[in-house]
Amino acid sequence: MIPVGVTAIPTQGAELATRVAASLREALDLREEHVRVEAGISAPEQVDHVRIDLTHAVVDRHHLAVRPWRPPAPRGGVAATVTSLAVTGAPVVLFGASVAADLEAGNVPARWVHDAQSRLWLVFTEETSPAGPARGRLAVTGDVAAMTAAVEQVAGELARSKGLTLRELSVVPRTVGPDRWQVEVRATVTKGFVSSRVSADAQVHLDPALVLHVEQVDVRAGGMLGRIAEGLAEGYLRRVRGRRIPLGARPVAGARLTSLDVDLGGRFHLAATLG
Repeated sequence: MIPVGVTAIPTQGAELATRVAASLREALDLREEHVRVEAGISAPEQVDHVRIDLTHAVVDRHHLAVRPWRPPAPRGGVAATVTSLAVTGAPVVLFGASVAADLEAGNVPARWVHDAQSRLWLVFTEETSPAGPARGRLAVTGDVAAMTAAVEQVAGELARSKGLTLRELSVVPRTVGPDRWQVEVRATVTKGFVSSRVSADAQVHLDPALVLHVEQVDVRAGGMLGRIAEGLAEGYLRRVRGRRIPLGARPVAGARLTSLDVDLGGRFHLAATLG
């Protein structure tokens, strides 16, 4: 979903690019030099290209308090096709972790829709474009240690907003077999004068049909606070354990996932194709 500012559908590529850049800076609270946009448009129904470059953009702890804009439902408005869409961050910095991301997509079905604040959005839909089937490619890479440190920082901030303190927090993701991954979480949770040691483990497996199997999800905690948290979590965990999630079943912006490769070695690498 791409915010396009307030007023009517733009008629020129330069206007579209300027409005998208300004809206992204405002919506994501980014610096002007970190949002670069190029665009071309032939008609409201035909957006030739949109290229968004967020290289060196920084997202840090203050962004947790930023309220993101909510795009409207993709109903009504004017149907359009985005012939070429590209979003690049080479890199972006997420809570101290340098992450390189690259998304390319074509024949993306969309609609021009206004939200309740009269802001115009180019909202992606699941419709089939008259230009042909949608397609896409996504690649994300980064250092695993830096990314887990970023996750730990975010978790600590979110816990603090709930009146909890996380100490000795450790998040360790790893590849444990072909298309099989595991995450271990360890922490001491404190509220007032009460503390508890908490550990959580999850393991998932992706089969050749792109069905994600949740093989293990367990939470263990000690102390009074831990027993309360463990009891509250168990009802949810029972629903998750053994779950099968068909990742390729639901289209995303008119395209379905056709391949997924994830590696959690020293470098995190995710590559996905849609078509």
